[in-house]
Amino acid sequence: FGHTIDLDAPELVVEAIAESDVGGNGVAMRLWDEAGRELGRGTTDRAGHLRVRVPSSRMGAPGAGLVRIESLRDDRRAEAQTEARVVRRRAVFLELASAAREIEAGQPARLHGQAYTRGSEHPREPRAAIPVGLYQADRHLATVMTDELGRFAAELWVDIEQGPLEITARTEGDATGAYPAAEARASLRVL
Repeated sequence: FGHTIDLDAPELVVEAIAESDVGGNGVAMRLWDEAGRELGRGTTDRAGHLRVRVPSSRMGAPGAGLVRIESLRDDRRAEAQTEARVVRRRAVFLELASAAREIEAGQPARLHGQAYTRGSEHPREPRAAIPVGLYQADRHLATVMTDELGRFAAELWVDIEQGPLEITARTEGDATGAYPAAEARASLRVL
């Protein structure tokens, strides 16, 4: 995936090629992240190629980072290393619901929802302390923050006399711009 690591994928595949004056076969290599955690290791094949598969759950949290691969010293070659700057991304999902299907004109619309990701260990990992924008069509009504369980709630005073009302909740994914904004809608009727 280039320099983008998709944490929603089950694994990351890193490919390396070792070259030296005495050949690239049989070179022991280790893969590390920016925090010094070893992600994987292996030995190059006869052509000097190495392929390391790393479970995405070991890649850390979404955001900017670094992946480093190093060859180990042996009796014919010195150690060497190279690194790549990466962005780890994960999609965010939203749910939105109205407390009532109908409200009287002039009364607030009470909404609640949740933001979560599909983490490697939890299928619905809450997204705490992220902003969620609430909209009526293109009109911004409010921005709320999620709590430690990824939940949010709002009481919206919407200027509409009667008829259908659709509210959209929108938030950016982890590593903003790596995914389109997550959206959810709730529909109710104003009497």
